Amino acid sequence: NDQLMVNGIYGDDRIHIEESEEESAYNRGADDVVSLSHQYAAGATWKHLYGRSGYSKITLSRVLNHWNQDVRHSGGKVYTNVSTEAENALKAEWTFLPGRRIELNFGGHVKSILFDLDIHNDPDTLYIHDVPKYPYRHIGILEVYPAYDRENKTTSFKTAAFGQIKVRIGTPLTATFGLRTDYFNYTGKQAIDPRLGFSYALAPKTHVNLAFGQHSQSPAYGLVTAHPDNRDLGYKNTRQTVIGLERLFREDIRGTIEVFYKDYRRVPVSMSDLTANPFDDSEGRLINKGRGYSKGVEFFLQKKMLHRYHYTVSYSYSISRAFDPRDDREFNWDFDYRHVFTAIGGMQWDLREKGWYQRMKRQTWYKIIGWLLPFADQTEVAGRWRYLGGRPYTESTYLPQYRTWAVLPETPMNSARFPAYHRLDLRLDQRFMFNTWNLVMYWDIINLYGRNNIWNYNYSDDGTKEEVLQYKVFPAGGIIVEF
Repeated sequence: NDQLMVNGIYGDDRIHIEESEEESAYNRGADDVVSLSHQYAAGATWKHLYGRSGYSKITLSRVLNHWNQDVRHSGGKVYTNVSTEAENALKAEWTFLPGRRIELNFGGHVKSILFDLDIHNDPDTLYIHDVPKYPYRHIGILEVYPAYDRENKTTSFKTAAFGQIKVRIGTPLTATFGLRTDYFNYTGKQAIDPRLGFSYALAPKTHVNLAFGQHSQSPAYGLVTAHPDNRDLGYKNTRQTVIGLERLFREDIRGTIEVFYKDYRRVPVSMSDLTANPFDDSEGRLINKGRGYSKGVEFFLQKKMLHRYHYTVSYSYSISRAFDPRDDREFNWDFDYRHVFTAIGGMQWDLREKGWYQRMKRQTWYKIIGWLLPFADQTEVAGRWRYLGGRPYTESTYLPQYRTWAVLPETPMNSARFPAYHRLDLRLDQRFMFNTWNLVMYWDIINLYGRNNIWNYNYSDDGTKEEVLQYKVFPAGGIIVEF
């Protein structure tokens, strides 16, 4: 009746981009970039079964992110960030079946939050240059930007509670009613979100689903602490409507088709986005003035690994549009990819019962170099291919009199698009089984055919524009011990 699960994960990142790598465009014109960070999440969950009437889950966890970043030019430091964010959380959830047709689900959480920020950006000056002459010389000043210093060590807390009731109305219809409330002490803001859903059985294995709901999200810690006045930021929210058809073709194959519409409100935007001055700097000040919508259709087909192989195929077509807070004109939102397609598949072989494999395992050479071969007690080969339409971006214009790039007021927002993104990944898993433990070795090749997927452009002050690429061919591997 009781189960205890303990989980933890830790990561450590160390990135150093030196001046000699300037041609890569990843240092954005700086002479030296050091970015160190570590993060971890750890927790324990206790599950308890109340006979046939229900169960509970109680989780105690801690999540921490730490950054130590240093960006330098030849004249000295330009930007430093030594910051830590941490959450300690206690979550509890109960599910009960008071009757054959009713299911109750309720719970909540409380989180203790730590912000420890120390961020500095040097002052800067935007000069006017005597363009016809070379080398350029300063003939005036257009803008002076003060230093940005943000030190903030604060503790706060979040609370949330939710309740849901699922009622089976007759044989074919099930209705779900839910309510959730969140409170963020740092901003003093609260959100209350109702949800409503219906599922109608057209046949024993075919259902039509309909759902309405409001979903709110508190501002990210990095945004709410970027400026002292950002404590007035409220929750952003979306009102969603989803209708879908779900079919269980057989025990291991399920397919769905869904049509959705989401209306986004109170999205944080920078104060500088409210002016026509392309050189305006809001120094991190945000307000809840953004709004937009997203609509589309999604197809999903999944076969689980019941026997030797599995696959997942998904495709979505969506339109995401936002409204310019200056004049209320619509534009493509930042992640308006339109087309997203993903295909994942894999096949597994169990060689333990094969005579030739057992004989090979006993050979001395195999014990030494067997891990280099694609044979093991269990072997799985899998692949993933993903395609995304071009991501929108706003064209920048080079202004030689200022030796900088800027988005001019007359430039339509997000009217340009990056090239489409696609890549193929392959993976090999080898599982060697022993009496009381297993050894798993895995090999990954990311972007197998070396596609030049553009992440962004780097704009230099001499008027040149360089492509910043995502991963080219990237091999990776690792070892997993199971016991």
